[in-house]
Amino acid sequence: MGLLLIVVVLASMPFWSPAHLNFLVYGAVGSDPGEMGFSGRFKLWSRALYGIQDFPFTGMGMNAFRKVVPVLYPLFSFPYQVDVASAHNHILQVGVELGISGMVAYVALWTSLLRLLLLVWRRSPDSDYRLIAAGLGWGLIAQFLYQMTDAIPLGAKLEIFFWVAMALSVAVLRRSGVVEHERLRGGFHLSDGMPLLLWLLVSLLAIWLVEESLYTALGIALSGGILIGYLALEEYLFLLSEKQLGAALQPK
Repeated sequence: MGLLLIVVVLASMPFWSPAHLNFLVYGAVGSDPGEMGFSGRFKLWSRALYGIQDFPFTGMGMNAFRKVVPVLYPLFSFPYQVDVASAHNHILQVGVELGISGMVAYVALWTSLLRLLLLVWRRSPDSDYRLIAAGLGWGLIAQFLYQMTDAIPLGAKLEIFFWVAMALSVAVLRRSGVVEHERLRGGFHLSDGMPLLLWLLVSLLAIWLVEESLYTALGIALSGGILIGYLALEEYLFLLSEKQLGAALQPK
């Protein structure tokens, strides 16, 4: 029930007014929202959307948001000397810096990562690995939600903790016994390279639709990224199980 309430609140956020959000987030705790309240964030999100429209193939480039926005999409309510490092939304930040194809890959990465940890938590025979997966999973969920209204660019030094958490998650998967469980359970196997081909097709379709309907293009990119992330993990589990089975059948 609590999870359902969180999903409903997050899904309804685009329909709330900036003044309402400022009061809800800052007024309740008596803080001063300053320039970076929700009204300021809405302005940054709109500039990120402009950037995605203008640079759908390659994006602006890593760490270019802070330099390009003051020139092409000025923030008139912000003092000129203010250095706005990010779009304050990590999905938009990746889209504006790496293009729509980068956004699709980023969403796929998050999908695979969270589903991987969920598999370990639900199906590992080892309780220690289930606890580790739960800790990593909730930490990553907290980071994901935090970065919906703030963002650490992928090229920033602090982002190394995300990559470390991802590496630890994959290590937990490989040591937890889930791969053997999935091999015994069975499943479907994609053709080699199918997730990569789907990524290319989804990216091209979304890029093609950017000029016609930006929000349709973003919807295709996000939903396609989720599907690709799901299928990519299935393929990874299959390859790991085949590797382990081959090693087990080799003569000692």
